[in-house]
Amino acid sequence: MRDFLVSLLNGLLLAGLGAAATKGYEAWKRHRENGHLYSLLPKKGRVQIVVPGFDVKDFIPLGSTERAIVPPNLRAMPMAEGGAIAQVVTMLNSLGRLDPELVAPDAFQDNCPLTISFGGPSVNPISGNLLHTYFPSFTIKYPEHIASYGSTTYEPARAADGSLVEDYGFIASATAETGRRRYLVLCGVWSMGTQIATDALLDLPRGSEVRGDLQGGTAFLAVAHGTVHGLSHGNVRIESVRHS
Repeated sequence: MRDFLVSLLNGLLLAGLGAAATKGYEAWKRHRENGHLYSLLPKKGRVQIVVPGFDVKDFIPLGSTERAIVPPNLRAMPMAEGGAIAQVVTMLNSLGRLDPELVAPDAFQDNCPLTISFGGPSVNPISGNLLHTYFPSFTIKYPEHIASYGSTTYEPARAADGSLVEDYGFIASATAETGRRRYLVLCGVWSMGTQIATDALLDLPRGSEVRGDLQGGTAFLAVAHGTVHGLSHGNVRIESVRHS
């Protein structure tokens, strides 16, 4: 009986140590892969995520002739941008630091240690204000959807039927003069570009310029490019990085 109990305790101990080692390895791996994202997160305070949206107050449901009123806290936005937000929220939760808070542009408060704003100026005025303040040479012309940074123009190509075959995404990072507030804008020429920018941010290779800028707090605007196939995208890469 004694030998059995000793064996049982040893087995439980080894199982516990194995689970702890696995958990520790997973945490080390996340930190290694997402070190640039750890550097963004404050040790305390809110992480504010400003979401884009269209002003849709009502709509006619399929099969109906009467309009349905949309509750004010239901945001209508492109699928690609909703997916990008979900990716970032999932990543932040996996890092286990702080729970991000989703807010509409009219609920934005400029007192958070970190603000992440999704979508371009046409669907998110906070993104527009931040880009104008910290990167005044960058613009997106609507309704044409042509972006430019200085003399460089970004106009996504289209197929014969008008569908996008590529898009450009932009990662803009800046720090307030006090150094206590950081801003990150993820947007695109079109909404697919927002997801391209998000993918580029989450998959930055170690040793890349953007990764170093994020960890060092350097203000920059990175241009990402990706191909588009139907409702999907791929071949994401950073094309250029500019510093303000």
